[in-house]
Amino acid sequence: VIKREISRGSPTFQWVEGLFENTFLKRYTRDRKGEKVPEGLKVEEVDQVFNCGSWGEYAMRRKQVHAEMASAGAAWAGELRTDSCTKGEAAEWFRTDEYPGVNEHWLYHGTSLEGEAGITEGDFRLNLAGSNAGTLYGNGVYLAEAVSKSDEYTCPHGANGIRTILLCLSCLGRVNYNDEKRPDGDALASSCKKEGGFHSILGDREKIRGTYREIVVFDEDLIYPGYICRYTRVT
Repeated sequence: VIKREISRGSPTFQWVEGLFENTFLKRYTRDRKGEKVPEGLKVEEVDQVFNCGSWGEYAMRRKQVHAEMASAGAAWAGELRTDSCTKGEAAEWFRTDEYPGVNEHWLYHGTSLEGEAGITEGDFRLNLAGSNAGTLYGNGVYLAEAVSKSDEYTCPHGANGIRTILLCLSCLGRVNYNDEKRPDGDALASSCKKEGGFHSILGDREKIRGTYREIVVFDEDLIYPGYICRYTRVT
């Protein structure tokens, strides 16, 4: 595994800065556990992750998802906040014309210093899924289109208050859209198993509660942690 620092003046760093600015929403949820919502988030460092094993698994699973969608048909397909590029140049190295329509998006995952190392050097672990976020939509990996949502699940490391959010390439495939006030997490998780017909969940709490849309994936190979974003809260 290689982690290469992205220089501050590069188009990639500017793209990440733009994402943090454009997808920050000043909304409180109970997952903040009483903490105030910061005024913003300041990107301090960005590292690109080169993990050949994880990328190989992701690319193979993406190919399978393309085949599965061709036979089952599409479900929810829409724009997410991270799709817009407002600064710099969005990363394009992952794109391929071979597997169009697999619903690929960059999404956030907030974590700890230990989680940063474990995920980028190994993989997401479903046995730990929801340990810091709850499991409203089942026991999967929770991702966000709003950086302020993922910020809720981070913790500072070091005296300077640096926190970590992973920017993950996510293959959502057939998305099971849910806007129920009290979703059945077990049923939703089952819908993303082999015979369930879906690959991910989009829980629309923005529509129901005025908070955030959350995305849940139940297969670690559908997520590739491409960038480590270290940042501080602006208060």
